Amino acid sequence: MAQSTAAFQTKSALIALFKVIVKKGDLWKARISNSPYDEILMEVVKGKENIYKQVMEDCMVEEGNKWLKSGLFSMEADAVIGTDWSECH
Repeated sequence: MAQSTAAFQTKSALIALFKVIVKKGDLWKARISNSPYDEILMEVVKGKENIYKQVMEDCMVEEGNKWLKSGLFSMEADAVIGTDWSECH
């Protein structure tokens, strides 16, 4: 069940993140480029990277906590800014 819960959390966060991008009018300025496993990768124009770093963390935490019902755990997320995937790991 843990793997499917992680998938639900990530998919929920992707939907929430996309809604923020649309609401801010940032289509083509902030793009979700990939979502391997429990990660979300974005491409963001210069000047908006710190905004979307926070947005991504907030979406992941808020959506993840919706699936953690026991109260024993809470979601944490740390987004990293880099010029490519390997730089972020």
